[in-house]
Amino acid sequence: MLAPVDLSRIAQCLTEIGDEIRDAFERATNPPENDPDVPLEALDRLLVTLETSALEPARDGEFGLCARERALTQRLVHGLDLLAELAAIARALQLPTLARRVSTLALPLSCWVLRHGGELLRPAPLVDAAAGLANTTANPDELVALHRLISEILDGIGTERLQDPAGPEAARAWRVLLYNRAIVATRTQQPPLMHEAFEALIELAPELAPGFFREGMEQMETHDYPEPVRALMQAYYSRWAQETRLH
Repeated sequence: MLAPVDLSRIAQCLTEIGDEIRDAFERATNPPENDPDVPLEALDRLLVTLETSALEPARDGEFGLCARERALTQRLVHGLDLLAELAAIARALQLPTLARRVSTLALPLSCWVLRHGGELLRPAPLVDAAAGLANTTANPDELVALHRLISEILDGIGTERLQDPAGPEAARAWRVLLYNRAIVATRTQQPPLMHEAFEALIELAPELAPGFFREGMEQMETHDYPEPVRALMQAYYSRWAQETRLH
């Protein structure tokens, strides 16, 4: 389940996950070299620091604001690294479900920092987290919540950054996130969300659109989607299949 964009709830999830990882670490015959207490304690300190920074009034003047934003951005980078370290420990302990739960926390943590003025410099962890949730979630409400969160993150980055990201690796990651949002929108079975996600994919990653709609039509054939969903996918597929043939 996707944790809400709330530091106390993220901390609660980490406590629950951390207890299970610690237990497995202590029982392991050949435990991994890295102790899970190290990233867990560092994440706890980081969340406290973020909470404190959110309560501090912004200083007057542009310099103060920029300094605060830079600090939030750096803390997010550190937080994503710590989540990746903890997930790696969980995988080493043969705990793939817990590893996915840890990785998923990258989404609400990043969204929280974006809401408070920080930047997201490395989108790859979010791409992995969104893909993992999209592939394992069937509950319609959870899919809608995931779509909403991905949309907020993409909106927080802004169209200009999406079109001119920092380097080819980031560019690819943003395109994949747009693609994944379109998949999630389809699985919500809500045409308005599908239309919004499809149009964004076409505008910002047009090279991915033909393959997406082709795969979408294949999914329509193998799954029992409602007729409005099928009709919308068919309309986009027909449009892009024709444009592909013309080019």
